[in-house]
Amino acid sequence: MHDVTRLLLPITFIIALTMAALIWKTWRRGRLTNRRLHDQEQILERLLAVLDEGIALCDEHGAIVIWSQQHEDITGIPRHEARGEFAWDLDAKLMQKSGSQPNPSTHAMLEGWLQTGEVPADRQVVKTVIQRADGNTSILLQRTFTVPTSRGFMIGSIIQDITSAEQTASALKEKELRYRDLFDRIPAGLYRTTPEGQILEANAALVKILGFPDKETLLAANAVSLYDTPESRQAILRQIDLNGAVQLAKVKLRRNDGANIWVEESVQSVKDEQGNPLFYDGVLVDVTGWHHAESNLRKSEARNRALLQALPDLIFIFSEEGIYLDGFANAPDNLLVPKESFIDRSLFDIMPPDVAQRAMALIERVLNTGDMQALEYSLPFHNGTQRHFEARIVPYLDGNVLSIVRDITKRKLAEHAQQDYAIRLATLHEIDHAIIEAQSPESIAQAALGRIRYLVGSEGGYVGLFDGHNHTLTVFAADHSFGSLETMIGARIALGAADMCSPAFQDFTQGVAYHAADGVLDSFVATTLHRIGLVDVQSVVAVPFIVQTDLIGVLMLVSTQHAAFSQDHIDITKEIAGSLAIAIHQAQLHAQAKREAEDKAMLLDEINHRVKNNLAAIIGLLYAEQRRNANRLPAQHPEVDKESRALLETALDRVMKRIQGLSAVHDMLSASAWSPLPLHELVKRIIHMSLRVLPGDKKVSVDNRESEVEVDSRQASSLALILHELVTNTLKYTLEGRDSTHIQTHITTRPTSPDTGHPATTSMITLRYSDDGPGYPRAVLAGQQRDSGLFLIERLVRNNLQGSLELCNDHGAVATLEFPAPE
Repeated sequence: MHDVTRLLLPITFIIALTMAALIWKTWRRGRLTNRRLHDQEQILERLLAVLDEGIALCDEHGAIVIWSQQHEDITGIPRHEARGEFAWDLDAKLMQKSGSQPNPSTHAMLEGWLQTGEVPADRQVVKTVIQRADGNTSILLQRTFTVPTSRGFMIGSIIQDITSAEQTASALKEKELRYRDLFDRIPAGLYRTTPEGQILEANAALVKILGFPDKETLLAANAVSLYDTPESRQAILRQIDLNGAVQLAKVKLRRNDGANIWVEESVQSVKDEQGNPLFYDGVLVDVTGWHHAESNLRKSEARNRALLQALPDLIFIFSEEGIYLDGFANAPDNLLVPKESFIDRSLFDIMPPDVAQRAMALIERVLNTGDMQALEYSLPFHNGTQRHFEARIVPYLDGNVLSIVRDITKRKLAEHAQQDYAIRLATLHEIDHAIIEAQSPESIAQAALGRIRYLVGSEGGYVGLFDGHNHTLTVFAADHSFGSLETMIGARIALGAADMCSPAFQDFTQGVAYHAADGVLDSFVATTLHRIGLVDVQSVVAVPFIVQTDLIGVLMLVSTQHAAFSQDHIDITKEIAGSLAIAIHQAQLHAQAKREAEDKAMLLDEINHRVKNNLAAIIGLLYAEQRRNANRLPAQHPEVDKESRALLETALDRVMKRIQGLSAVHDMLSASAWSPLPLHELVKRIIHMSLRVLPGDKKVSVDNRESEVEVDSRQASSLALILHELVTNTLKYTLEGRDSTHIQTHITTRPTSPDTGHPATTSMITLRYSDDGPGYPRAVLAGQQRDSGLFLIERLVRNNLQGSLELCNDHGAVATLEFPAPE
């Protein structure tokens, strides 16, 4: 209806203009007859009567010449009152009728239009609200125009009552606002796009979901770019083409910030009359959180399923009364009874009474405290095996408990084996410890025998030593649960030819163990057991003691039970017997070595005592000879001058000092049992002994640095003589005209050089001796001059020490000895 009205308005306007011009022209000419004029007026009246719009026209002076019936109906001003009135006066009346104040400028404005023939654009179409006579309000749409004439311009107006249209538009606008508010308030994303991807409409939720700053930025984007891949949108469109719509399709989109989100999208197409898609209207909901939760849930379910399938454990659900509600087992062989046999039955119906009672107590504790409880138990299975289990019980849903049961049979067996192995190690450790402490063979064998009995479950056993010269077997360790130990330990069994020719004894000599499990014993074994009081023996394990291919003894374990010893027991016995044989042999050797060492120590003490006495006697004889020569030589040999006597006394004195040095070295070696001596201690001892002849008005300081280098007895004797000669030279040449001097020694080592001729594993010892005297003469350094002292030093270093001597001057005399360290 409104569209038709809009279409008629231009036509009405053109008709109105034409008719107005015609009327004006007819009226101006005044030449037509009243009849013709009357006919034309009738035609105009009829024409205006069929129009919905009101038409008014004023002449060049502003007086109303046309006022249609519709104008009268719309404005409420009768036609007879309007005709001849000026337009501005009618406007004032119209304002008064609508309750508004007249505008004084309207008169001037209309006169301006009459003169210029131009109506301002903002006044050509005006919307006016008036109050009707019936009290209702009407909204008028007024179009103003001018018509040129030969005498000026006429002004015409067309008014239209648009009250109903305005009300309808207002209602539509209100509905549109409510729709827009609802559109934007919906938390789901709403949109409309073209098939090419242009976004025509979107709500606020969609802007937020896709991370755009505002709606305009989103509308500027293309829908294709919002999908993770173009193929994703194409797949949606293909489904729409086939089904007309898509419901709750899960799609991966890309937000404006580049992040990926997951949405559930429902889309339907809007088609034209030919069935071609015009638009796509869609709804999408952000399900990223749900997607991740579902993904995590699926992963969790898959992980739990994999764990359940991989777990070797049994899983049971019990009620608080101990009723089996459910169970799970990957390996049905771990179940005492099939699953269908225990569901809805009590623990006491399935488990042994003691295990069921303990389990019920723990179930009650779990329900009261909420803490996990653990239970270990063993069950006899139908195949005759005893299996061990560990159950961990925790609270579960609805007042029930969950029990996870694990087969720990292997662990228990391993623990038992570990305990046995620990005892084996302890036994071997005790044997080794006994060897180190040099315990007696009897104590070693007795301790080991007790350990072995515990490991193999033997009722008795003994350790005997074999004497090949006397063909006897002596029991020196025994441990058993029957008979008297006193009668066994120390028992000496004479072996006859038959015993030594028995298969078991022959095997012993070859290091082969003996085993009997049915009471049928070898003659040698039976004889020895009978002679020491072990009767009714059914099982025997006997292991020989072999040392360097010689049979020195035997370890024998016995039991009154058939097949009491397994192969593992035999292996344990053989392992410990091997160590025990070595320990016993080592103890015997140690005892023998101790006896020999005591004999050697006594002999060495006697030799040391005699050597010490002989050296003292030689020194005493030399002192006596020196005194005798000093007293008798001038009287008996007056031809010997004083100089010769002085040389003789000096020679005797030097010989005595050298022997005293050897005596000091002998004392040190005797004190250390002739073991290697620290070289710096030897140097200190010899230097201080040589300084005893120092006059009271002279002083010598010694700097002897400590060192870990050691020398053997042979090297110590030679070094004592060398050091004595070096100190003697220092005192002789550095104290002439001086009150003091300083001696310094320094000991170092270095690896052997390839060109020395010594083994590569031998290190070289360097002893540097220096004083602060005038140094060696040039002839001495050039090798052209040697006194008896230097000659002795060179021979001792070269021949006895297998080393070298180097003399030089460095703020005094320096002698450097280098020789190989003892091996």
